[in-house]
Amino acid sequence: MDFDPTVYYSRHFPLSSIGKVGQELLSKRHVLVAGVGGLGTKSADLLAGLGVGKITLVDFDVVEMSNLPRQSLYTFEDLGKAKVDVAADRLSKRNPSVEIVPIAAKMDGLNVASLLEDVDLVIDGLDRYSSRRPVHFQCMKQKIPFLFAGAVGETANLSTFLFESDDPCMICSFGDIDDNPDLTCEFQGIHPSVLEIAASIQVSEAIRILTEKEPILRKKIMTIDLLELDFDKITVKRNPKCPLCAGMVEEKGKLGERKRYEISIPNGSSAKITSICGR
Repeated sequence: MDFDPTVYYSRHFPLSSIGKVGQELLSKRHVLVAGVGGLGTKSADLLAGLGVGKITLVDFDVVEMSNLPRQSLYTFEDLGKAKVDVAADRLSKRNPSVEIVPIAAKMDGLNVASLLEDVDLVIDGLDRYSSRRPVHFQCMKQKIPFLFAGAVGETANLSTFLFESDDPCMICSFGDIDDNPDLTCEFQGIHPSVLEIAASIQVSEAIRILTEKEPILRKKIMTIDLLELDFDKITVKRNPKCPLCAGMVEEKGKLGERKRYEISIPNGSSAKITSICGR
């Protein structure tokens, strides 16, 4: 059966948030999903179904068994395969009219500028600040909307950064945060439902921006507490002393290593190795 956009998107046309005009706008947009784990897989799946014209997936990780309960684009048959390749194949089958570009790489200060060259918006599906910081900084530099989400346990935080006029940056909003190995999904766990909720809100914000509407979470932080089913929004202002907003520093990001080891080599010397999640 041939792809028929009038049928495929027929349930979007009556929506005031999309409509026929919005659907046409979405077909011309390019979104980069940074990280295709618990948040990124759901966001990418929704964006493909919504008909965003081009979706670039960036992740260096491979599919592990512990991913499967919450990352619905992957199955047991995909264990050991690159996440971006598996996700791209699934999403292309879901909506053949969308161009899916898989990039098996870790986003860092060396490659992020080139990866964002023709991108209209970035969905943050990353799981650590050391990875997030250079992406956020480059979005700020190029004034590309950056939709932040972080989740662990039964909680999540979200915010939308447009980098216009007096908008705060991520450091204004959350402080100068470093990675904390004790506050990761590996040690704190992660409830699949909070990821679904957070990713859905991210995509809702993305659709607002891509169809030229004002996002709800600009200059705000939304907190989600699944245990109490609480949703709160906090207004955030730019910090006049923020070195990033003042242009006093250039954020390159920090290394995202998890564990470092020293091993012995048979010839009598030693080597330092680093363990990074998955790959």
